[in-house]
Amino acid sequence: MHPHNPIRNDILAKVEIHHNQQFGDKALVTRALKLMEEAGEVAGAVIRHDELRKGRNWEDEIKSEIGDVMIVLMGVCAKQGYSLTDITAEAVDKFLARKWDIENKAP
Repeated sequence: MHPHNPIRNDILAKVEIHHNQQFGDKALVTRALKLMEEAGEVAGAVIRHDELRKGRNWEDEIKSEIGDVMIVLMGVCAKQGYSLTDITAEAVDKFLARKWDIENKAP
């Protein structure tokens, strides 16, 4: 296990148990589609925030929707027996090792 464990395996197990109790053991493709739905809700909240729409606190909405993405992602990992912590550590290492040659970088 990675030393900086952002999401413990016992938490992943609790999420999976609760999901299965509420919805049943959904297929991986169903979970992937749900992940896309939740990611779309993050995008929608970001767009409304960027448009300065009134009516809701879009900062809180963005954070809430990101949380929903994380819950569904935990379920995908649990379904496949993956460690979200290990996957995250590997992805960070891969990202930090990449070098892009991009002109006109945004501030």
